[in-house]
Amino acid sequence: MMRRLACTWLLAIAALGALPAAPARAADESAAQAEAHGPQRARQERRERWRSLAPEQRREARAALRERWRSLPPERQQQLRERFVERRSLGPEQRARLQANRERWRSLAPAERERLREAWRRLRELPPDQRQRVLERALAETPAPE
Repeated sequence: MMRRLACTWLLAIAALGALPAAPARAADESAAQAEAHGPQRARQERRERWRSLAPEQRREARAALRERWRSLPPERQQQLRERFVERRSLGPEQRARLQANRERWRSLAPAERERLREAWRRLRELPPDQRQRVLERALAETPAPE
């Protein structure tokens, strides 16, 4: 359900003309690569990096994270907790797709990111019936994934 909703919103943004068509293919390729390597491998690599740190480096890292966490407003902390629980429930394929989307976002130029943010704001500001029409049009115009 969450994946479908996220895809639907991205399609709607694309329908507003803000999402470039070419990076979608790159995101699909990134997702395929992530699936090929698997989330277990990525987790294992993170564990190995963490284990390679000296005890003092680990303490410093934890202290920095603790300080950063405490500086967040309670609403943001709650939002992050909910997101953590939500993502833990995802299957390997969904996690790989999420990671591919994150990488795709990071690869965008700052101007492109801002254009997408603005399209997202415009979409959210539409009346519900008009927003639904945009979403339906985006779904109808988007080819099914291979």
